[in-house]
Amino acid sequence: MSKSTHKELIQKHVWPNGFRCVYEKSMNPSSQITYIQLFCDMGSAYEIDGIRGASHMIEHMCFKGTNTIPNKTELMLHFDRNGVYFNAMTEKRYTSYILKCPDEHVESCLRILATMILDSNFNRKEFKKEERVVIQENIIRTDNPFIFTKSIIDSTLYEGSSYMYEIDTLRYHTKPFNYDEIVNLYHMFYHPSRMLISVVTNRSFTNIRQILKNTRFVSNIPVHPIPQKFSINHHIKPYNELRIKLEHKPNMNSIHLCVVFNTKTIDKYVLNILSDIISNSFTSKLDVLLRDKHGLTYMSNVLVNYTEIHGIFCICVMTDSKTILQNQKKIKPGVFPVIIHFLHDIYKNGITSAELRLQKGRMKGNLAIQHENPENITQYNGYQSLVFPDRELTPSTKFYETHYQHIRKADVDSAIRTYFTRSNMTVCMVGNGLPTERKITEICEYIS
Repeated sequence: MSKSTHKELIQKHVWPNGFRCVYEKSMNPSSQITYIQLFCDMGSAYEIDGIRGASHMIEHMCFKGTNTIPNKTELMLHFDRNGVYFNAMTEKRYTSYILKCPDEHVESCLRILATMILDSNFNRKEFKKEERVVIQENIIRTDNPFIFTKSIIDSTLYEGSSYMYEIDTLRYHTKPFNYDEIVNLYHMFYHPSRMLISVVTNRSFTNIRQILKNTRFVSNIPVHPIPQKFSINHHIKPYNELRIKLEHKPNMNSIHLCVVFNTKTIDKYVLNILSDIISNSFTSKLDVLLRDKHGLTYMSNVLVNYTEIHGIFCICVMTDSKTILQNQKKIKPGVFPVIIHFLHDIYKNGITSAELRLQKGRMKGNLAIQHENPENITQYNGYQSLVFPDRELTPSTKFYETHYQHIRKADVDSAIRTYFTRSNMTVCMVGNGLPTERKITEICEYIS
């Protein structure tokens, strides 16, 4: 069964075993590189207590050898000798395997990729060694303040849902994994019916389909039923008051401040516009306010994150204990009070039409630049097709006019008044010399 959308710009195919392909022709007609991203419908959001970290472990084991090519070095040698880029990442919603290869090697790369993903041999000896490697990876991650701060934010704002848990962390490795449990999960989740491949290339869609038809992706592998306990829970614990999360780190010189709001994914395009008006450029409101006007910080930005239903809007600033509350010998307000006053003002007055016009122009140009990169297209097409299979995909060339061109000032102002409230706000600070919860609460009283 094949389906084409938007005048053949994006094409899809589903094989009888459930394996799916989404294809978009390269925007660069002279490109001789094929970009591939395989999505497996398994991530940490599917995990339950006792097996957390399993998705990440399975990802690692898919690099360790197959039933037909048991040696990892021999397996990887094909990619290395042909200059192929190959990597993988485990996310909360999925695990993906990423390939960039010359067009002449597409057939062999896809054949080996299918074998790696569907025929991992899970050698017990290699499993034990790789688990130690995964632990080392997590040790390194514990020294990253951004990762630590994000874990606090997710556990707070997604509390009650499957998305509150980290993808992997040292806490998941207090005792060794049960080998048989991990192998059983692999066979349950790593089935062609739970996989989708996203391709951007100048090779024809017919040619890509024919290549995939001759791989393990299209074979009749037995289906292992997945128990209900592994379903994703989207329900977030409700709250209606300011939340404050402080993590004291005596060895840090800086303070990582995040002011975060729960949002809904349905508003994500309006919120994306708003995030760039507030930050993420040299002329944005937050950069002008904190850096140019007050000289308070070098680094500030807004991060947005979305699941299928819920999202997070996060104002992030790096500062230190001397400027977090006050500045210039305690005469002027510091970073946190300035942000709180800014939130009050934007809630009261909204944005200006000129700011929206400026940001729309910037967004249009940025999207054009982003969509010149086929990696971004394979990521977007694959994720959207995996998570929202019934929605029509927007081609990269139509993205701005479809999702952003129609947004009005009233839409942005409505989103501000919906989400930027004290009862929907979480303040997170990680670092040394943090203010007290009482002082933070007093400053936040200024928020509506």
